[in-house]
Amino acid sequence: MSTEGKEPKKSSRRDFARLIAAAGASLPLMALNAEGQTRKRKKKSSWGKAQTSPITVGGGGSVAISFNHKHYTGGNGRYSNAGDEVMIGQIFDKNAVLKWEISPFVKGINCKVTIHTTRKNGAAASDIIIRSNPRVSFGIKFDETIFPLSANDEQLHYQEDRKIVGAIEILNIGTNLTATLTPPSAGVCTVRFHNTKDTD
Repeated sequence: MSTEGKEPKKSSRRDFARLIAAAGASLPLMALNAEGQTRKRKKKSSWGKAQTSPITVGGGGSVAISFNHKHYTGGNGRYSNAGDEVMIGQIFDKNAVLKWEISPFVKGINCKVTIHTTRKNGAAASDIIIRSNPRVSFGIKFDETIFPLSANDEQLHYQEDRKIVGAIEILNIGTNLTATLTPPSAGVCTVRFHNTKDTD
């Protein structure tokens, strides 16, 4: 029986929340100020950029997409924010251990990141695409009929009957070269992008 569009089990949502929290805690950059206090989001940095709203894809044996819908414009699976660009890109395994630092492939680069998913039986492929064009826009595209918005969390699109498969592909639009990375933990992983906007 199909489970497309069903609400997540409570334990799965907790697992995803734990991964996000742990992944965020692992980030060494822009997390703490000199006094060890957490900086406020959107605080202007010394280089004229403000942190905005991260996008997270992944989960524990399912696939969830998490971002602040108040920051991004659009709908029907296409969301973006003008002027944003990626500052940090990282991939964590199922235990929230950093496995791939992809910032050199995405920071300041006109790029597209493709995350492949299928149903758990291997059928019905559907891609999640992150798009960053520095000083132009940053956003995400996915099939919202497959990843509906959770009724319990206004920032979460979720599908229990999904898994990350194949390689994560990072296309440099300028050079037309593609870097491919194997998702850790057999696809049970979290891909997280921290983005910024110029304030000068």
